[in-house]
Amino acid sequence: MGKYTPLALALSATLLQAHADTLLTIDVEAEPLPGESQLTVDGITTQSTTDAGALLRELPGATATRRGGKGFEPIIRGQQQNQLNVLSDGGYLFSACPGRMDPPTTYTTLAGYDTVTVIRGNRSVIYGGGGSGGTILLERTRPSFSEPAMQGTLTGGYTGNSDLKDFSADITAGNADGYLRLFGKYTSMDNYDDGSGNTVSSGYDSKGGGAVAGYQLTESTWAEVSLESVREEDIYYAGNGMDSPEANNDSWRLKLEQELESGFFESTELQLYGSDVEHRMDNFTVRDRNPSGMMGMLTDSTSDTRGGRLLGYASWGTSDITLGIDYLDNRRNAERYMVNKNSGAWMANALMWPDVRQQQTGLFVEADTALNTHNSLRTGLRIDHVNAEARAAHQTFGSNTPVDLYQTHYGTRDDSADETNLGAVVSWTHRYDKDSQLELAFSRSVRTADATERFIAAPGMSGNPDWVGNPDLKPEKHHQVEVTWQETMGMGQWSTTVFYNRVDDYINRYTDTGAILYDNVDARLYGLEGQLTSPLTEQWILTADIAWTRGRNHSDDRNLSQIAPLSGQLALDWQNGVWKAGVRWQLATNQNDIDENSGLDAGETAGYGVVHLHGSWQAHPSLLLSAGVENLLDKTYALHVNAASVDPFNPDAIRVNEPGRQVWVKAKWQF
Repeated sequence: MGKYTPLALALSATLLQAHADTLLTIDVEAEPLPGESQLTVDGITTQSTTDAGALLRELPGATATRRGGKGFEPIIRGQQQNQLNVLSDGGYLFSACPGRMDPPTTYTTLAGYDTVTVIRGNRSVIYGGGGSGGTILLERTRPSFSEPAMQGTLTGGYTGNSDLKDFSADITAGNADGYLRLFGKYTSMDNYDDGSGNTVSSGYDSKGGGAVAGYQLTESTWAEVSLESVREEDIYYAGNGMDSPEANNDSWRLKLEQELESGFFESTELQLYGSDVEHRMDNFTVRDRNPSGMMGMLTDSTSDTRGGRLLGYASWGTSDITLGIDYLDNRRNAERYMVNKNSGAWMANALMWPDVRQQQTGLFVEADTALNTHNSLRTGLRIDHVNAEARAAHQTFGSNTPVDLYQTHYGTRDDSADETNLGAVVSWTHRYDKDSQLELAFSRSVRTADATERFIAAPGMSGNPDWVGNPDLKPEKHHQVEVTWQETMGMGQWSTTVFYNRVDDYINRYTDTGAILYDNVDARLYGLEGQLTSPLTEQWILTADIAWTRGRNHSDDRNLSQIAPLSGQLALDWQNGVWKAGVRWQLATNQNDIDENSGLDAGETAGYGVVHLHGSWQAHPSLLLSAGVENLLDKTYALHVNAASVDPFNPDAIRVNEPGRQVWVKAKWQF
């Protein structure tokens, strides 16, 4: 297992397996899968990131939209939201804001997790249906104690420009029979200035924490339970016409593992999980967006998720087999009110999510087979049954009824849908020799419409457009092919990947007759990724990566929205004993391939080049001090992908500038 330096190197480092202890610890499996990267949370010391979504921006082929200081929406190969499977400690969590102020990664207390694994593309059937763009796994590692002991990490950091203060603790005590882990985090951030000195609304206060307990019930049975809570307040959003005075999440996990001495299965695993998310957004509590008006607007929304899966593991000949069943039940409700700011009286306005319930049950099997010393094969198959219904679609809330909006814009009063979806993966890996490897992968994945795309019912206000889901949407069918070549050159390595994705019934957002609507189109996504890792000397290492994705709506002969331009990173890192330092050059070309009809792209984007510096000193075996400068040259720039604001007071897509120059420092004590 090797360890490498810059966060920009994350994907490249999955290819390199022999180097020592540098700034960012990146664990590499002995047989890393193409298209898979794993970061250790404990090793994030080359930047100031405190948001799990923002962390993914450093990986080739991945990026994230910015709304402010919170709510980074991950994007992998041009796909986002429910096109990605995001699992925290084995369970799903879905956002409670119809406008996606709170993607699932927002509610992750990073201090309580150990690894972040990013799988680009559809490489496995075991993580749920869909996942056409990729899978993000936030995971905890089970500690092992041979005798009673305690271990932990205390971290504190500060970032200028935004006055960001971040403190976290992660402490575990245990013995040979089990363990108890307690973790917590507090973050406070003010608004930051961009490179031109303009203030960008981005402040928030966030605290989160939880506990994990594991116990060896018998020699062959292990049980684990975890609880996690996040409380966030006064969240400013530059990319939205509303702010969020509060957002809360409570989640739990239960795991049982059983080793078997006889029968087909060698072991089984049961995972159960749940999460309850509450979100409020308005335009007058955090900031009064309409100070001259008497009326304000407020939306209260919830997203409650329950689920689980049962897995069986077996070996048959040269195959390792996983067989399983999973179940997912998500319920969302969003109620919009007009509020008299003087009297505080609430007046019902709209059921944006009319008590939407979506249930999905899946059966799957996957096998990894060693054909011979040079060839291996992965095959997987899954079938999912999906039922979605808007149980309050016929209810009048204020003066609005959801099915009336469906009738007006689509000519239907449907309030439910049933689907049976088939997914599959086949990948072949050929090792030409110890230094060269080729992988060819095929997959089919089916992604059902989410609560917003199918059932959102938000009538426009003050001349702004209606925002209405389509109850008759078909699920997206993704058919992908991917070719990866990777080569070792002494201590260095390089790899390149080409992918092509034909999408039948792509769920397309568009504007028409003063409304934001959804339909199905045929689309294509394709692109390439390349990575290079080259140790120059024992102390210097050079890394580079590049990614390009193109997306086309073939039905309407238009570009797909929210596709990042050609981008890459070049990093040079140095280490000498307890001292380490590095520089990273982040690059992107201009993006002219946009979809003006979607309401999601804020226009064409200029290219940019931004320089970041970082360094650290191992002052004591238990104490690491690190510091850095982000956006060294104080450039004014914004990523092309942006967070379109869909609310009654600001329906236009907005691009949020990145922070200008900011200096950060961190201290980490381990015991």
